[in-house]
Amino acid sequence: MSFFFTPLPYTKVRINVALEDKIKPGRVLVHLEAMKMEHAISSPCSGVLKSLSCSPGVLVADGEILAVVAPE
Repeated sequence: MSFFFTPLPYTKVRINVALEDKIKPGRVLVHLEAMKMEHAISSPCSGVLKSLSCSPGVLVADGEILAVVAPE
């Protein structure tokens, strides 16, 4: 199982996936914005998206879990 954390405080901008989506390595899960710079959170593994704890426009704390991808 892979967990995806925020490296800094961000505002969530776009969510590119939905629960139970099949994820391939390199797929962008979420785009975040901090100080007018965007950061794409990509999956390094394949699996199924089991958890997505984000919504557009909400501030994300440092270290917050954004998504969980579990093996198929």
